Amino acid sequence: MAAERLIEILVPTEEEEAIHRVVRDSELRWSWHQSADGNTVFKLAVPAQKVEDILDPLEPVLSGIENARLVVLAVEAMLPRRDQLDQAQAAEAAANGGDDASERSSRPGRLSREELYLDVRGWSRPSTDFFLMTVLSTVVATIGLAKDNAVIVLAAMVIAPLLGPNMVVAVATTLGDRKLLADALRTGILGISTAAATALLATALLPLDLSLREIQSRTAVDLADIALGLASGAAGALAITSGVSTSLVGVMVAVALLPPLVVTAGLLAQGSQTEAMGAGLLLFANLACVNLSALAVFVAQGLRPRGWWRAKRSARVTGIAVALWMIVLVGLIIAVLQLQRGA
Repeated sequence: MAAERLIEILVPTEEEEAIHRVVRDSELRWSWHQSADGNTVFKLAVPAQKVEDILDPLEPVLSGIENARLVVLAVEAMLPRRDQLDQAQAAEAAANGGDDASERSSRPGRLSREELYLDVRGWSRPSTDFFLMTVLSTVVATIGLAKDNAVIVLAAMVIAPLLGPNMVVAVATTLGDRKLLADALRTGILGISTAAATALLATALLPLDLSLREIQSRTAVDLADIALGLASGAAGALAITSGVSTSLVGVMVAVALLPPLVVTAGLLAQGSQTEAMGAGLLLFANLACVNLSALAVFVAQGLRPRGWWRAKRSARVTGIAVALWMIVLVGLIIAVLQLQRGA
């Protein structure tokens, strides 16, 4: 995650005082502005986790200014370095009789709401690449399962695009964005349907042998599988909120979702209903765990929409979603414990 962000604001010169009023009250690394041709350009350097604190008061101001524009850019390097700037600011705060270090450390170190929304919005819409990667990853996973080769199965996870829709569902639920949620659910359902259809065709050519370890391990649910699903969802949420690469985390989510999906479809086609139901239960458990833990991370990091009325509505939606996933998860854990006792 780039530690700093550069906010650039363009407004008509006669409106620059409105921006000045907001900027004066903001915690900045430095700020600069220049007027030319009737417009004023502001450049603000801020810590990444402070972007939302800047954008929230600016949004109502900019919405009332015609032709106003604001963009947020990642900063790759800055001199003086951040630690030097922090020391200088701490010394200045101490000299002024104040210390805001405790407030800074208590804030969640995540990207701003707007950056997160822009990052995940593309994942909510199916594309040719999405379907192609889903088909290819399913074919590779089927080959790996049929050959009982864990390395090939892992290779399928590298290209499986299953992280996106699940994370978007959690983000949309947390923000109370119904349109984004509907788009993400549609993309997720299309992705699962595409993978299932591909698995049916692939397993017709490469039947799954129930005696193989890679398949047997995915025909039942245990507490380790639930832990894997929870860890995968939490890791995915932390990856996108911190701005780091999601490639490796996507592998974790794909490991939790794609193999049991392939096993479910393949065994159903082969008539092994009992084992297919076990694999389907594993798939459903992992879906529940991934979404529940992702929601928990977003809530813990203070992700919420702008405006108290929207925040109140999104909190209600998030609470309902968390309660439903918790009920499912508790039910699954009870079922797993009962099965283990009866074994």
